[in-house]
Amino acid sequence: MKPVVLMKGSRKLPSPLVNFMIIGAQKCGTTALARYLAEHPSVCMAWGKEVHLFDSLASVGFAPQRLDRFYHGYFDHYRGEPMVGEATPSYLYFPEAIAGLHHYNPRLKLIVLLRDPLERALSAYAMERNRGRESWPVDPALCLEPVRRLAASVFRGGRTTHRTTFSYVDRSRYRRQLDTLGSYFPKGQILLLHSEALGRRYEETLRSVYAFLEISVPSPLPPPRRVRQTERKYRPSSLTLAWLRWVLRKERRWLGERFPNRSD
Repeated sequence: MKPVVLMKGSRKLPSPLVNFMIIGAQKCGTTALARYLAEHPSVCMAWGKEVHLFDSLASVGFAPQRLDRFYHGYFDHYRGEPMVGEATPSYLYFPEAIAGLHHYNPRLKLIVLLRDPLERALSAYAMERNRGRESWPVDPALCLEPVRRLAASVFRGGRTTHRTTFSYVDRSRYRRQLDTLGSYFPKGQILLLHSEALGRRYEETLRSVYAFLEISVPSPLPPPRRVRQTERKYRPSSLTLAWLRWVLRKERRWLGERFPNRSD
């Protein structure tokens, strides 16, 4: 029998509470997938989607039971669903977050969505610009990213949290992040998806997610949701685009080999 921890009143939850997560990548359709899963009767998703527990240095070294107590407020709506999850796409980017996930629950099922690395980088820039965290024009922001990230790290004393900015291109280096993930979790606990499939072949993709989580296929399937695309008003110059294609050429080639049926 699974151990339990008390929550409010007499309700009990399993421990560890969370048994699956959507951990990335940022700007790859994680919001759409989280909403699909939230509609499944066997799934309980955290309120607000992104919890940002494991990409915070405040959580390092905490016992799983203490982390569960932190999670309680995000699952007031839990009603005994067998699958309990959250979606914080920045987890994939931080090695310390991956280590924290394994410390919390080494049996976690992890879902990772990917998209064209160049388009992901441009979409991340647009997000930061729209949020008011980015004031630089797109061309220098992307081309000078390594210098800006180094300066930000020095200014913050080397700390990295989910609020770290200026990592548009670096977060598109998927292979490094997946290598870290694979050093902690076996392949059978990781599901890789392409965001294009979620948008264009969503029924097939959702069925693969349901199978991975070992839950039934609902009838009918939830209606299709829009997977956001890159905002064109922030497109860089032709010269910067050519530079980005060269910088991310290996990542794009790898993605094409991993998902040969995509059309982007």
